[in-house]
Amino acid sequence: MLSIIIPAYNEERLINITLKYLLKDNNLKDCEIIIVCNGCVDNTFTVVSKYVESQFNLSITRNIIFTVLDTPIRSKTNALNIGINSAKSGNIIFIDADIHITGTDVNTLISNLSDENPLSVSPKIQFDFNESSFFVRVFYKVSSQSFYNQYYRLSNVIALSAEGRKRLGVLPEVIADDEYIRRQFLVEEYKIIKNIHFEFKCPKNLKNLLQVLTRVERGNLQLNSLGYYDKNKAKISGFPKRVWLFFPAFILIKVIAKIRAQWQFKKGMVKQWERDESNR
Repeated sequence: MLSIIIPAYNEERLINITLKYLLKDNNLKDCEIIIVCNGCVDNTFTVVSKYVESQFNLSITRNIIFTVLDTPIRSKTNALNIGINSAKSGNIIFIDADIHITGTDVNTLISNLSDENPLSVSPKIQFDFNESSFFVRVFYKVSSQSFYNQYYRLSNVIALSAEGRKRLGVLPEVIADDEYIRRQFLVEEYKIIKNIHFEFKCPKNLKNLLQVLTRVERGNLQLNSLGYYDKNKAKISGFPKRVWLFFPAFILIKVIAKIRAQWQFKKGMVKQWERDESNR
């Protein structure tokens, strides 16, 4: 049995698309899918509940158990904890509600898990910036070449073995949930599966990009302030090769995001919600 946990905050337009993509290749079976709606002020809970009701036959033929939970607390880590507590399987996968991954790739992730090593795995990220403005494309052309994004990014789709789940324990109330999870494992204890990938829909304009990057930087500041330091010895900074033509613009955007994050953090705006709404 496999438990798939999908936290969803105001995702009424995307959640069913994500579920359909997960199920459409007919290779996912013998699992439970737990959707945790957290602090939604839209119709996410109603929309996904109706979709689940329409999948009754699929539940029978492929032994897929759907569970839709609702919490008034707007917190992704709280939603993940609720999902973990509800999960009946030792192996779990966290999937963001706006990420598309197939059942075949989910099975591949699980086949790569071990209770010794790796304890956690993720697919490789593929950036989709076809609809993005010039400076956003420039940023991701450079960022996609970093050591972090090439070899060490544990994010968006994260699978954990039973031992990895035990290591993770209860997630604290932090905004950088993916980075917190990555920091719980040594570099040899997690792995990026290069032969499968998920698509990350990039922000459409520079304003949205800065919102996303500022939240990432602020999340890292929060983790450090709480003592959750990066001890896994992965060489996440730097580039195996640099896109020199675009590098100055990349650095400038990163610096602006860091300055914004530091200012917000000092002002106590730690949990300020900045999410890219341009792809929703």
